[in-house]
Amino acid sequence: MKYSILYKNKKDVLNPSIVSGIGKRANVLMNYLEGNSLLSGVYDYSEIDQINTDSLVISFMIDDDEIFEKLESKGLKVCNSYCSGHDKPTKWLYTSENIKLRFLSKAVKDLCEGFYDESNSFICHHGFSNSEYKVLDNPKKYFLWCASLGWGLDAKGLNSFITMAQYNPDFEFIAYGGRWNSSDLENKFISDQSSIKNFKIKFDLSDEEKDEVFSKAIAFCQFSLLKEAGNVLTIESLLRETPVLTLDVDNGSVKEYLGDMEIKLTNYRLTSDILDQVESVRSKLKSYNRYKNKFSCKSEIRIIQKNFNE
Repeated sequence: MKYSILYKNKKDVLNPSIVSGIGKRANVLMNYLEGNSLLSGVYDYSEIDQINTDSLVISFMIDDDEIFEKLESKGLKVCNSYCSGHDKPTKWLYTSENIKLRFLSKAVKDLCEGFYDESNSFICHHGFSNSEYKVLDNPKKYFLWCASLGWGLDAKGLNSFITMAQYNPDFEFIAYGGRWNSSDLENKFISDQSSIKNFKIKFDLSDEEKDEVFSKAIAFCQFSLLKEAGNVLTIESLLRETPVLTLDVDNGSVKEYLGDMEIKLTNYRLTSDILDQVESVRSKLKSYNRYKNKFSCKSEIRIIQKNFNE
């Protein structure tokens, strides 16, 4: 069995931008399939007629009935990945005998209840390649936050992270805020961060820097207030053996992915109990990091195969 990747604009798969989370995951899957001689091709919507009918199509967020009709007319088998988890859908999510709906987590599947056919849907997380991350043994120096500044101060928990820095002056706090139509916020931080001596913002975090940055973190602060569909940074932190702190909120897939590794911050103070939990989780991740198998591209393809009886 070979696989085709279908994306609205295939250049976002072939060369994803730093803020294109879904495009990046599609790119990693493409490279994995190509490296294992399983890739039939990468296509955008205008190239559906070129897709090999013997391949299984993995698509991302198709919501256009005309596109579904084209896929149906060719008799293609399609795994359409639903990647939005912040709000309920506003219309029925298309499925059929050949076109199945893939949810990235149980949390987003539950959020969409009543908008899809249960018999033609399944849960399958994003996969990661071993080449995407390394575990580095560096001294732990700071608490870490990462997200696009395009979300503003609240949605991804940046305000909460800053508050945490103010409550804990004996620790360092570093935020990486991706630049995305956010010049006002950038200017605010450049001018204001000097007032909080233990807080710094460094803007864009490249893939090449992530191993080093996560390896020096005491913990990654995943403070999103959204119902996350399939939060990539949570998985990336675990794969690098960096514990994850969360807030006591409904954050969708974050809690689901963490399982018994979740460290919930009920207030912003870093008590001895919280710090002990951080070290306990770090030890567990070092001794047996089950996430490396669970969130692999190999596991991703295996789940998709199983749901298409391939």
